[in-house]
Amino acid sequence: NGHAGEIVSLSREERKHVTEIIVDEVGGRVPVISGIHHEHTPDAINHSQDAVDAGAKAVLVVPPGSWLRGKNEEAPHQYFKAIAEPVEIPLWIFQYATTSKANYPTQRLLELTKIENVTAVKLSVNDWIRYDHEYRALKSLKKDIRVFTSNNMSLLASMIVGADGAIIGSG
Repeated sequence: NGHAGEIVSLSREERKHVTEIIVDEVGGRVPVISGIHHEHTPDAINHSQDAVDAGAKAVLVVPPGSWLRGKNEEAPHQYFKAIAEPVEIPLWIFQYATTSKANYPTQRLLELTKIENVTAVKLSVNDWIRYDHEYRALKSLKKDIRVFTSNNMSLLASMIVGADGAIIGSG
């Protein structure tokens, strides 16, 4: 259910079933993280609950469409909070490449980490100065936020700067 996969073409039931299959196949050897990608907040909440029910250990949340289109600057915070309140599962923030419209400004990213369920960031900025800056800012927080690199083209370099692991979509 990653953003680079079939997620947008699957029904709610299919997404849940995919997660169930993966959870069964890995048999607890590794945690399963399910992607959440929705325009409609109630659907994002439902799919997050489905991920919990299917055995996922966290959900990786793609930025909300209303924010991507520049209509509402508070949309990311409202979106994450709306998912976090009814669903008891860790939320991971997907921080896209700096050159994309889906990249949160650093301050907004740090604000999102204040939401209780937020426990990790997939840091895909592909800009070394920004990656280093955001990695250090996230690691300086009092709250333990895990940082997973997604710099596909230079994975080793981003691991050297710092990362708790990697989530590679092109893999």
